[in-house]
Amino acid sequence: MSERKESEEETYLRSLLAENVTVPAEILSKVFNVSAETISKISKEVRRETTSATSPLSWDYAMVFEVGDENEVHKPTKKEFDQQNGSFGGYDKEWQEGMSERKYFSQIVLQTQKELEEARLSTKLFRHKKRKKKFFFLQKYTSQDQKFVIMLIGITEDNLNRWADDRDTDLELEPSQACREGRRREFPLALRTYLVSYFFFSVYDEQDDPARCSLPLENWSCMYAQYNPKAQKSIYRQYNRLRDNDSIKTCFDEKTRLRIIYESIIEDKGEAYPKKLSNPRDCFEYVKKKKKGRTKKTRVCFFPKGGAEIEIQEHIASPTHPLVACFPLHNPKELEEFSTKWVKNWAVRDLLTVPLSDIRAYFGEPTAFYYGFMMFYLRWLIAPSIVGIGFFIAQLVHNEVDVPGLFLLSLFIILWCVAFVEFWVRQESRYRLLWGMTKFQTKAVARPEFKGEWQHDRVSGLWVEDYSFLSRFFKGLFVYSGLSTWMAGCVVAVIYILLFRDKNPTDLGLKIGLGVSNGVMISVFDYVYQFASQYGNQWENHRTEQDFQDALISKSFVFKFFNSFSSLFYLSFIRPFAKG
Repeated sequence: MSERKESEEETYLRSLLAENVTVPAEILSKVFNVSAETISKISKEVRRETTSATSPLSWDYAMVFEVGDENEVHKPTKKEFDQQNGSFGGYDKEWQEGMSERKYFSQIVLQTQKELEEARLSTKLFRHKKRKKKFFFLQKYTSQDQKFVIMLIGITEDNLNRWADDRDTDLELEPSQACREGRRREFPLALRTYLVSYFFFSVYDEQDDPARCSLPLENWSCMYAQYNPKAQKSIYRQYNRLRDNDSIKTCFDEKTRLRIIYESIIEDKGEAYPKKLSNPRDCFEYVKKKKKGRTKKTRVCFFPKGGAEIEIQEHIASPTHPLVACFPLHNPKELEEFSTKWVKNWAVRDLLTVPLSDIRAYFGEPTAFYYGFMMFYLRWLIAPSIVGIGFFIAQLVHNEVDVPGLFLLSLFIILWCVAFVEFWVRQESRYRLLWGMTKFQTKAVARPEFKGEWQHDRVSGLWVEDYSFLSRFFKGLFVYSGLSTWMAGCVVAVIYILLFRDKNPTDLGLKIGLGVSNGVMISVFDYVYQFASQYGNQWENHRTEQDFQDALISKSFVFKFFNSFSSLFYLSFIRPFAKG
């Protein structure tokens, strides 16, 4: 049975109700000559459509805040006062003289909620248990133990599309639809691709002649393109928007949506204009645009719109900030599937296999890269383990270490190491291509802790925040000099203890005490170095999280290597020449 077509009066009524016009139903019924039941039905449909457009379909992130102690007085510092804009509904005096910690934390929570909503994110304070004693704004949104406030974070579909357009997000193409769109635009690759060979239900047309279309549709697999809101959504790969519900489709998978939400949380705010400019008009430029046959100058702002600029890690580490955690919400069903099919699966054929596609879809590419490397590494260890077991058996048979042909084992290990590195570089490039990560570094969002200078980009001409290379170089030189000095002092201290122990080889108590001291020193030195390197790395002001982690790893690796194995260097190169 065909659906009844909506009349012209009902169409006008629908558009009127969509504008939130408050007119009694009786008057609307007389004006549009529509029954009260029809008005009620259209009103419910409009309300449902409006709710789905203005409310997120799911809550994806959560922030946990401390409620604070009502009896403890907190006096905000000048920095905290400036960060909160100095005004919270008439509480300026308390901000200067001090207020209860609970009231201070509650204002921080509300300010954070405001910043997230200004970044085009939806928020909701999670109501878990209602408090009997009302206090300020948070009496209805505390956790069961009344110590934490939970803020849920989501994003609407419209804002998700806007953020993806602003961030130039790369999305995977759907092969058949992308090829058809390419044929419409007369792309040579699309014109020479055979569609029927890939989808049996594809409609045959004259362009699918095998004589002219010799390329398979598999060439379009794992192909990514920048999101364009004006393009047809069907050319992108479609995913279920809601878990366990295939009625709503979207071109953004869950990990992409979570990454966009996280980037909008930490990305810089869109200030009115760069701080170094004395006039807000300097961030506007006049562009000539043709409209209705006439050329008109239009003022366009090239300063980017920003996010909430919430320094998550710094707030969590700060004892005066209520934020204690920020994390995406898990799906218990998918975690149970991982546990059943992977973690607790002891089948022999699956021991060296990792569900990389599922890991990438749920945890993201960084975690998938880690498990991809571990799977590749374990498989490559099979060959040296077999060869090593053979030489170990030979050593047991001959009852000596230096068995004939032992040099071949050393040669094999050298060749294995070189081949392992080269083949892993190829495999990593393959993962990067299949997962659309070739432009990840160029599109990475800046860390909220990054402080740079606003200037015009030399390529696009847009406003970008950058930091001087020379400033970071000299800061890094100073940091590495200090850390190297500390590392040298730690190595000398360990060698001194070992020399002192060798001077008294018969004193068993002294050996045990110095051995324990050596272990404690290694742990203490490692903790101090970790704190110093973290602080120095933060001072170097790296722009992206990947640059920050790479610099931190380079600092930590060298020190951990010398600090942990300095005793072995002593036994190999110093002890044979020392007396004792």
